[in-house]
Amino acid sequence: MTETEESTLEMEDPTAQRKEIIIRANYEIFVLALIILQIINSVMLVLIRGGEGRLIPAAISSGVAIFLMGDALSRVWKWRHRRRVFFQYYGYLLILGSLPIPFAAILRLIWFLIIITKLRRTDMASIPNVVIRKRAQSAMLGVVLAAVVVLEFSSILIIRTEAGVNGSNIKTAGDALWWALVTMATVGYGDKYPVTAAGRLIAVVAMSVGVGIFTVLTSFMAEVFTRPRRTRDELKRIDEEISPYNARASLNALREMIDQQDQERQTSLQEIHVKLDELERRLIMASRRADAQTIPPENASGSDSS
Repeated sequence: MTETEESTLEMEDPTAQRKEIIIRANYEIFVLALIILQIINSVMLVLIRGGEGRLIPAAISSGVAIFLMGDALSRVWKWRHRRRVFFQYYGYLLILGSLPIPFAAILRLIWFLIIITKLRRTDMASIPNVVIRKRAQSAMLGVVLAAVVVLEFSSILIIRTEAGVNGSNIKTAGDALWWALVTMATVGYGDKYPVTAAGRLIAVVAMSVGVGIFTVLTSFMAEVFTRPRRTRDELKRIDEEISPYNARASLNALREMIDQQDQERQTSLQEIHVKLDELERRLIMASRRADAQTIPPENASGSDSS
């Protein structure tokens, strides 16, 4: 499957104009959402001054940065023209934007926008079709993103609610993250629990969201293990079906078919009109012959009397 950024490089090569380009729409949207989450975490690191609450977005940001760095290195490894793409097509922004530094994700967002603007074709129009064709993958990536967001914000809210309260056992960022994780998983070890009304309300929301998240994950895993394995030829056929170039070729073929049918219809209509004119002419001639051969009764009686 051709990478989005590699296809952008090949667009300027006339010999690569017919090369099929397929964008991993689900994954690209997931990565873009993580980049936005990194920027939000950077803002929270600036707004939250000290305390255990600041460590939670820092921990989540570090984890997301590790994933983004792995994704960036994987993209660089798959590039065919690494040196050219790295320097001429701002590949260095991809690496720098994945570092665990506040607001570094803005560089990767800029890189993403540059790549999108360089795609002057209709490749992005295939995103809805890919998402529909891969509903299970879309649901899984969406659930993973939702789990990260709920884990982070429920941890931040619970530490701000429970810290400093008499009898509270959630006092550190580690306690908050551990509590949020086991609550979302509906395990409930009981070693950490909220003691305030606001904390219990947060727990109810986290448990409700966690049930939905793990239900979708379980359904996805069941679908993965129970569905028949597709051969490489079948996967290639699916990739060809969702290719925008094949879609364009199919559209052109349909247009040619419609034009051909219109021409055949016009030809048939012309032949029908010619036959109708011929039939009308014959009917007129036959009517005139019949009138010429027919003698009126008045003329016949007048001739006998004379």
